[in-house]
This record gives sequence, structure tokens and C-alpha cells, in this order.
Amino acid sequence: MTNKEAYNKLSSQVISLLVQADVLMMNSTGEFDFNTDDAVETEYLLQSQMLHGAVRAALYAYSNTEPVLDDDGEETGENVIEPLSFG
Repeated sequence: MTNKEAYNKLSSQVISLLVQADVLMMNSTGEFDFNTDDAVETEYLLQSQMLHGAVRAALYAYSNTEPVLDDDGEETGENVIEPLSFG
């Protein structure tokens, strides 16, 4: 297996996990109380947002994203996420 093949295999798996983590975190937003006055609860909320930011940053830093187009050539609002490729 070449380095390119190994990279593509590994990065595809990692990107898949990052996408799953992003979806999980987006879907769990409703579980947090954004109106809390408790300092400790606020810290947990902030940490969850920072973790989600780290997941998204890693996802977009190590992948190519291209908008999905419908049959009329208009963007659907979705993106195809693929591993980076090097010449």
C-alpha cells in the first residue's frame, strides 16, 4: 500500500468519525441550559461549545468541502466532505 492509499484510507475513517461527532454535538444542543445563572453549569456549557468548535475546526481543516448542487445547479446548503488530496 502506498502512502497515498494509506492516508486516504485513514483520513476517510477519521473524517467520518468527525462528521459523526459533529452531528452528535449539534443534536445535543437542546440538552444544555443556555439561561443558567450557575457558574459551574455555565462552565460545562462553554466547554461543550469549545469541544464542538474543536471538532468542527478539525473537520474543516483536514478536509475539502464542496457545496452540493441540485439539478438546476443551485446550492442545496449541504456540503460533500472529502479528505485532502495533494497533487
